[in-house]
Amino acid sequence: MLVRDQLIAQIAPTLPAEVEEVLRKFPEAQLTGSRYFGGYTDASDFDFYVDGATFDLSRGGWRRSMADIDYRNPHVDDVFVKGRVHLIVVKSNSWQIFKDAHILIGSRFFLGSLLQIQPSSSFSSLPKEVRKAIFRMALELCALKEKVDL
Repeated sequence: MLVRDQLIAQIAPTLPAEVEEVLRKFPEAQLTGSRYFGGYTDASDFDFYVDGATFDLSRGGWRRSMADIDYRNPHVDDVFVKGRVHLIVVKSNSWQIFKDAHILIGSRFFLGSLLQIQPSSSFSSLPKEVRKAIFRMALELCALKEKVDL
């Protein structure tokens, strides 16, 4: 079982059919949003990001909907929604940036040293708007790293 699938099983023992479909059809899909970073409730949706070059959602009940979710940024091509699942389609040249941003947010340096967030608190305890701003900042830092080839 993939680490991603183990994490999902821990946070939601009973998965909606749409999540099972994502796990089956998109093995590269990565969990994000509140179910990844924390702060979710049983009613929270499931957000995944996928590489834009690796999928086709032209049928199967998925609808295109950038308005439903706040992932509008230069690294995202599109967002598809089905039930309680959002698939954030990342531009192919931004796939590594998204992966690196998730690692960066999880690092103690980023949250503790750089942002001065106390070690006793967690990312999930921050207000949602603050978490979104931190995620956008992490994306931009990782994009800058790609540009200067560090």
